[in-house]
Amino acid sequence: MQKFSLRDLELIDGPPHPEFDNLTRLAQRTIGAPVALLSTIDSDAKRQFFTSQTGLGGPAAEDRHAPLSHSFCQHVIQKDAPVAVEDAPNPPPDLGTGIAPGLGIGSYLGVPVYRPGGVPAAVLAVIDDKPRAWTEADISLLRQLAFCATDAIRTRATMLEMAHINRERREFTYAVSHDLKSPANTLNLLLQELDAERDRLSEDGIFLLEQSQKTAARMMRQMNDILEYSRVVGARIQKRDIDLNTLAGELVQDLQGEIQHAGATVDIGPLPVVTGNRMQLRCLFQNLITNGITFRSGARKPIVSITSVSGANKGQERIDVTDNGAGISTSDQQQIFQLFKKLHNPNEYDGTGIGLTLSRRICSNHNGLLEVSSEVGQGSTFRVTLPSGSSAT
Repeated sequence: MQKFSLRDLELIDGPPHPEFDNLTRLAQRTIGAPVALLSTIDSDAKRQFFTSQTGLGGPAAEDRHAPLSHSFCQHVIQKDAPVAVEDAPNPPPDLGTGIAPGLGIGSYLGVPVYRPGGVPAAVLAVIDDKPRAWTEADISLLRQLAFCATDAIRTRATMLEMAHINRERREFTYAVSHDLKSPANTLNLLLQELDAERDRLSEDGIFLLEQSQKTAARMMRQMNDILEYSRVVGARIQKRDIDLNTLAGELVQDLQGEIQHAGATVDIGPLPVVTGNRMQLRCLFQNLITNGITFRSGARKPIVSITSVSGANKGQERIDVTDNGAGISTSDQQQIFQLFKKLHNPNEYDGTGIGLTLSRRICSNHNGLLEVSSEVGQGSTFRVTLPSGSSAT
């Protein structure tokens, strides 16, 4: 696992985190001490940063840090072991000169908390305002809570690692797909030049040219789809209210060429306002409409309908995109959402195997769902669930 700094892990100068605040509250209540802290030692600045605190007052609570001169926590880190101080102003000689009485620290108990790799990074501590003989039960309980804090830090590091890997993968995919477009464009230009000499080619030569053109076009579409997918995966998106009536109407206008070529009909019922990212929602519904036109059943003219359906949970809208196409067998209905998964021969139906994966990812980005119900030869219905717009009642 990649090594992250204490700042990367937001243990120093980071915002409050519920998982740590819950632990300090639990430590305070179960051990019965007025103050509980998750304290991270910032050696460079010679201070301790209170990653979480419960019951602390005064400037230290507001600033969330204190100098190491006021800290027993540094000794917990140095010893990598629990430190129990029954009389804070008069501690054992190996813990320094003690804590000034004016700070209200009568006794102290701290145990180490670890970062990935088993290195002590922070201290879970409880503080009493009067001298106290800490029991083995107190120490054992605080250790158990410290294990939970260690697990929370390990989880945080794992999430950072996954985010880093996903970002690298996304950037790599984008770079490779982008760089491959240049030779693909060159290939298309060469094929166009060759097509201009079509009358000089044999019948076999024309056949090979047309097959090459289809392959090059399919390759370009696939690279464009990969680029679009790399933009969507893990992307942070800005959301606003989107009127799906307007968006769907614009899509039908933009797809008029495909619709007329296929002799298709696209019906749009009254649609709701949802909260989302316009570009991504446009991509979602364009994919679903195009699929309904592309995967037709025999000579039957494609019909695609987009309707709003009641029955969604509160705060959500359900939109169904239904077609009369070839349909999908029950066993294949989850496979169609897998990346590059194609159920048909490329010569039978055009496609890159990315569109539905991308569509489901877009729904996930919006905390929504994309599901399908279908029957072979009878068409398919794609059920889209999205958050309601802010004006919805």
